[in-house]
Amino acid sequence: MTSATFRRSAVSLLLVLALALPLPAQNIDFSKGKSHIPFVFGPYTPQFVPQPSLRNSPRIEDLIHEGKLYLSLQDAIYLALENNLDIATARYGPDIAETDLLRTKAGAGTPAGSFDPTVTYDFGWNRRSQPQTTTFIAGTNKLLQTPVANTFTYSQAFHTGTSFSILFSTTRTSTNSNRTAFNPSFNSSLQFGFTQRLLNGFGFGPNTRFIRIAKNSREISDHAFLQQVMDILSQVKNAYWELVFAREDVKVKEQSLALAQKLYEDNKRQVEIGTLAPIEVVRAEAEVARTRQDLIVAQTTLLQQQITMKNLLAKNPIDPLLALVEIEPAEPLEVPELPEVIPIQDAIQIAMEKRPEIVQGQLDLKNQKITVDGAKNAMLPTVDVSGSYT
Repeated sequence: MTSATFRRSAVSLLLVLALALPLPAQNIDFSKGKSHIPFVFGPYTPQFVPQPSLRNSPRIEDLIHEGKLYLSLQDAIYLALENNLDIATARYGPDIAETDLLRTKAGAGTPAGSFDPTVTYDFGWNRRSQPQTTTFIAGTNKLLQTPVANTFTYSQAFHTGTSFSILFSTTRTSTNSNRTAFNPSFNSSLQFGFTQRLLNGFGFGPNTRFIRIAKNSREISDHAFLQQVMDILSQVKNAYWELVFAREDVKVKEQSLALAQKLYEDNKRQVEIGTLAPIEVVRAEAEVARTRQDLIVAQTTLLQQQITMKNLLAKNPIDPLLALVEIEPAEPLEVPELPEVIPIQDAIQIAMEKRPEIVQGQLDLKNQKITVDGAKNAMLPTVDVSGSYT
């Protein structure tokens, strides 16, 4: 295996590793709620998301020796995966998409209603005083009644457009009447009810559309993260070789200045001994000034490229440990091998299947179609069949 082939394989492997390097927060599957065990109200409490670390990874310190950061292309890619803030930010995208999927699983906004069970309990207490025109009916001139009501309701909807409910209520009433056979008296009822939508809101399509859209959006977020990693790795590779070029360019400009300076000194000596016209000294001096200017420009470009590289590889590029360190590329310049030429149709086919932005576009079209189908269903008349038993 040639060195160039090895580097390409290493880059492909690191791209896979990027997807496997999660933030601490990503150890949680946000598409699933907390369990009711051991804490009953656990599903209704927020998930803990650790604060992101803004410190550079220890790998940077390990690569610094004698005031220089000795950096290979493989090290640069690893540092970008560990420290690049754009990648760190993109890692939160799949988590956010998972929380949206969890929200849609509850059924909010669907025609059938909430897929999560809804449990309610109502308690009511009253005290009523009614003056009586005669004592014959109640046995008192002032009838006092104290009803206490308890109502328990359970309801839930399903993906088919079906919903059902259970209602249990009981009322305890005490009174000061001596004409009542039962004091206190109890009145209880139990009711089962169901509703099935027949047109608007019927079936899995309109009732699960938000869930399907959220699943597609989660996949879109995964591919967006992959695209972000690919873009950053491409920037790192380009910046690395630009840095190598800038360093070599400075060396070339230093040699050019040295040669121009030597020519200037030689021409001065020849003018002094009368073997060269004085104008050649002026020309040589102008060449020295030009090459010195080129050297300053090359040195400035090198410094700018150093800053660009540090911004790509570090969370905190102004860290005193890193700010004044010079990056020393460890990869030698090589003549690249001729790449394998892929037929244009094959290249297009591979791009259509593999490029993250293409996959994102296809999934977005699926979401648009689901939305259109849901809008068509919402235009249908509302026809329901309902039943209850009490």
